[in-house]
Amino acid sequence: MLRKFKDARGRLLDVVPINLPPSNRFGDVQLPVSYPNFFILNGGVNVPTFDHDFDSDVIATIQKFFPHREIVPFSTLELIRGRGAVHCVTS
Repeated sequence: MLRKFKDARGRLLDVVPINLPPSNRFGDVQLPVSYPNFFILNGGVNVPTFDHDFDSDVIATIQKFFPHREIVPFSTLELIRGRGAVHCVTS
């Protein structure tokens, strides 16, 4: 669907699919698991991980788009229990 959209200059979007981590629950609460919730900072990119096999593939994909930045994966399993993620604690 997104591949049909264009940017402000009329160019088609370059859409790169990534795997989604499986559903994660804490008790009866659905937790917000999302790899695109990474955070770009000076010289690096903090990438959320969820202790899943998809973590390494997603890290490699994100590294392709930020070749001159250090990719810093970190487990967000405790952070998402508060029903937030990286952007919630950095904004």
